[in-house]
Amino acid sequence: AKTLFPYTTLFRSIGLGLGSAWVMPSGIYPEVEFPRIVVVAKVGDATPDVYLTTVTRPLEQALTTVLGIERIRSKTIRGATEISLQFSSGTDMWRALQVVQASVAEARSELPAGTEITVEKITTGSFPVITFNLSGPVDPRELREFGDFVVRPALASVPGVGRVEVLGGDVREMQIVLDPEATSALRLTPGLVAERLKSSMGLDAVGRIEKDGQLVTVLADAQPRTAAEIGEMPIVTTAQGGVVPLRAIAQVIDGAEDRTTRIGGPRGETVVISVARLPDASTPEVVSRVEAAAKALGASLPKG
Repeated sequence: AKTLFPYTTLFRSIGLGLGSAWVMPSGIYPEVEFPRIVVVAKVGDATPDVYLTTVTRPLEQALTTVLGIERIRSKTIRGATEISLQFSSGTDMWRALQVVQASVAEARSELPAGTEITVEKITTGSFPVITFNLSGPVDPRELREFGDFVVRPALASVPGVGRVEVLGGDVREMQIVLDPEATSALRLTPGLVAERLKSSMGLDAVGRIEKDGQLVTVLADAQPRTAAEIGEMPIVTTAQGGVVPLRAIAQVIDGAEDRTTRIGGPRGETVVISVARLPDASTPEVVSRVEAAAKALGASLPKG
């Protein structure tokens, strides 16, 4: 009995180890917490030198007061900046993330209006575990919209999926090219035209009615859906009571935002969709579920 006891203990340990291997999550990278936080700010199309003084510098000054920071490095391009914060070893990164977010919130009053800021703690889950390519003889704007509004929500709802990022293609943008002579004759400036367009667009609650025993909210929808509808929006009323539409002083173009990145493939224009997992999620399981979700989208793909 004494001779068999060590062997029995050994085989039990092996059995428990093999059993645990089937239920433990597995991944490409070990669960490591990096002492690094990245702050990314985007707004407008200002040149790097202007962006450096209006966005990068105020953020850097606000972040220098965060405890535990060893080094701050920034990279500024047209319309965007990336600030990398390196913390000392042993820093509580979840607490550091909260302090960084609070410092960024304090600096917002000094930044241009409409500045988009993201603050992210770097972990192994920040790296994609699977990527997909969307390509074909389709308008690059339609490819991007399909990736943003169809593929991303479908993949983001898969259990274990963290961040889903869409890159490439064109982002649709309605461009308004003003006629200098027409706007000058009506004493209109580009800022005034933009302000009047903004105030005329929207979806507002204007009242309530009772119907079938329920209180229903009445909405006033003034959101144009095509370039032609935007062109018919009133801009100014003349002294004689006439209404001047936008198309009388400008050309409305259904275009796209200026590209900052370009992604191509064997079939031409390509949109790349990268999927990262949540911390502690099993990489093989996440990849398998994401692949199944992607195959289910095949019927809704644009032709080609």
